[in-house]
Amino acid sequence: MKIMTCILLGTALHLLGAGPDHLSSDWNNKGSAFYAAGNYSDAERCFLQAGRMAREERPANAGELRSIAFNLGAVYRAEARYGKAESFYLQALQLSEGETNSAESIRILNGLTLLYLSEEKFPKAEEDARRALAVSGGAHRASEEVVNAMNNLALVLLAEGRYSEAEKSARGVLTVAPAKAQTLRLQRGTAYNTLGRISFKQLKYTAAEQSFEQAASLIVSAVGPDSAAAASAWNDLARVKAATKDLNGAQALFERSLATLQKIYGSGHPDVASSLRGLADVYRNRKRYGKAEQLYRRALDIDSKTFGARSPSVAGDLNSLGYLAFRQGHLERASDLFSQALALDTDLLGPKHPEVGTVCGNLAVVYWRQHRFADAESLFQRAAAIRESHYGPADPILGNLLAEYALTLHSDHRYAEAAAAEVRATNIQVKNVLRAE
Repeated sequence: MKIMTCILLGTALHLLGAGPDHLSSDWNNKGSAFYAAGNYSDAERCFLQAGRMAREERPANAGELRSIAFNLGAVYRAEARYGKAESFYLQALQLSEGETNSAESIRILNGLTLLYLSEEKFPKAEEDARRALAVSGGAHRASEEVVNAMNNLALVLLAEGRYSEAEKSARGVLTVAPAKAQTLRLQRGTAYNTLGRISFKQLKYTAAEQSFEQAASLIVSAVGPDSAAAASAWNDLARVKAATKDLNGAQALFERSLATLQKIYGSGHPDVASSLRGLADVYRNRKRYGKAEQLYRRALDIDSKTFGARSPSVAGDLNSLGYLAFRQGHLERASDLFSQALALDTDLLGPKHPEVGTVCGNLAVVYWRQHRFADAESLFQRAAAIRESHYGPADPILGNLLAEYALTLHSDHRYAEAAAAEVRATNIQVKNVLRAE
């Protein structure tokens, strides 16, 4: 999810009231130009110089100081220097208190939402996204920052596994943001990307690919092919191609995304880790397990350094390494890695999050292979309940889980229960075949 936030960050960086008559505003303008070009070190230098000069100017210009603080927050967020980013965003928010123009408060709250989303602090991100929309009560519904707030809320809800709510917010963007101006094309692209990710989670790959292709087209037309936002779109499109066994297409897109992100951010950024994971998936499916493990461990190292040992991204890396170990027949290692991932996800995301259900299913299969039938049964039941609650009773993954659950029951000589689970799994599979036709 953190790679998605770069899509909106470009639309958030604006000069909040900077004027051409002040030298501090000249430095602020220079910093914005460097930022737009992805040159964050020079952008930081210019914004810091602007801040020093603005504090010395008389009379003090609160709008200029707010603009500089916001811009520094954006730079530090892009560089994954999250503590400093939060400090400057909060300074900007404090300087906006009492403003009659709600758009500036919305803009800053949008920046904080993206920051907390990048940090995987989803409750705080949702709180600020909803604050931004509440502040927007008197603003025009189709104004740039209001639409950004709608997109941000969709991204947060997606990260929290609340897919129907996320889809509603994303589709709302498409009804109010005409694809004309650059920023509006970017906003629509973000909305289509969110819709694609929802379809992907539901295994609706044709719909996902269509949404991702629309997203990529809009985003590239808005900010160009060498942007972080474009790299994010390619990353998502690559995941669909990998899922549909187009490994050559997936690898080309992942490599393109990785090269772009490393050029912009360097090799240690969490968005780079996301592309590394995707490319590792391709190598795993090609049975190049050594190369896949190397890439997964690079991603884990980046995420651990960025977020610490306890984060959803680290849990995702452990789950990926666990599945790689399982594919190689290393059951004890897989069990240990899946158990670590499950403990983290349950604690950080809550016991009913879709990611928890995914890891439960993975660990259940390992336990079944180890003849730990009681442990496997408990986890299959938990995974199926989570999956059904999010995706409904006809979900194809639910059908797969029930089929595996039936095998576990059969192995434990509980034949009548196994038959009942097999019947339900078959009914789901038949429904999905008929739906596809």
